[in-house]
Amino acid sequence: MRLFGFPHCGGQENIYGAWSRGLPSRFRFETVELKEASRLGWNPSSQAWTQAVEEAGIYIASAMDGAGGGVYGLIGHCSGGLLAFEASHWLKACGMQEPAHLFVSGCSPPHLLQAQARPDLGTGPSDPALFPDACRMAEAYRMPSGRGPLLSRLSVFAGRRDPGVHVDSLAEWGRYTARICDVHIGEGEHAGWGHDADHWLQFVQMIMEREYPSS
Repeated sequence: MRLFGFPHCGGQENIYGAWSRGLPSRFRFETVELKEASRLGWNPSSQAWTQAVEEAGIYIASAMDGAGGGVYGLIGHCSGGLLAFEASHWLKACGMQEPAHLFVSGCSPPHLLQAQARPDLGTGPSDPALFPDACRMAEAYRMPSGRGPLLSRLSVFAGRRDPGVHVDSLAEWGRYTARICDVHIGEGEHAGWGHDADHWLQFVQMIMEREYPSS
């Protein structure tokens, strides 16, 4: 099984490095390197999102085609998780194989992101400085309407002290998949994700080994 990782806004491309080297040999990890995605945290726009999603979809489709197909998954934190989610829909819309598993960390369900960027609606934190990446991401993100659920299994992770995530509503990610959606809550914060990454990445490894023993 191949697993493609998406860095988050302001994150390093090698954020998964140490962890991925510990994966069993049957799992191949690869960081998705995208020019447009790097702009999302600093100069977000709907056009940048569209370009980044298309670039991600093409990257994954090309990589899987070169490998002769097979089972694969996507993993991302914050904007990286949302980009992985949208890339999954892009691949589906193009008639390509969807990821078997989508791992998302530090990101509210897509339908809550618009409200999250609007404190005046009373649905998100009042100080956007508490979670600048998530806020800018939500300002630019527009979820397309009329789409059906993915066929990917979903695993969602978040820190209980993350001010940019609607922790109590994470189960609503389940509306975006026709398969199982499991939610894992830790004690970390959004900005301190790098310090807690190994903890939740171990859950990813456990799920992969359990669900894809022969992939």
